[in-house]
Amino acid sequence: MYPAKEGQLKSKLVEFKRFVWTLLLEEAPELMAEYRKAHSIGQAWPEITNNMKKVGVKDMEIYLHGNQAILIMDTKPDFDLEKVGPEWQKLPRENEWQEYVAKFQRTSPESSIQEKWLDMNKINFLQS
Repeated sequence: MYPAKEGQLKSKLVEFKRFVWTLLLEEAPELMAEYRKAHSIGQAWPEITNNMKKVGVKDMEIYLHGNQAILIMDTKPDFDLEKVGPEWQKLPRENEWQEYVAKFQRTSPESSIQEKWLDMNKINFLQS
């Protein structure tokens, strides 16, 4: 665990909507190293994390297994990606960030975020 710092996402959400997405990354070791560095704690551009907060993202984590990225994102309960997406893309430095990270992603650079990151289906959960 790590403490959240300024510019990072942090919240004490009680009710939320969760998204779990996956994306394949390029396997080149130098690209994987740069991807890890760009997404490590405190390294994402502050405008990007602030943009996420503005649109209703409360928490977000990325996990890697080989070249497969798994993103878990918790949002406010009424978050609607179809409505928020166009607004999100217009926020400061968002297009620049998407152009930068496109080199890591095994997808078409012209694809939208929703086309790049694929929904994962929940098949099990434990609630106590």
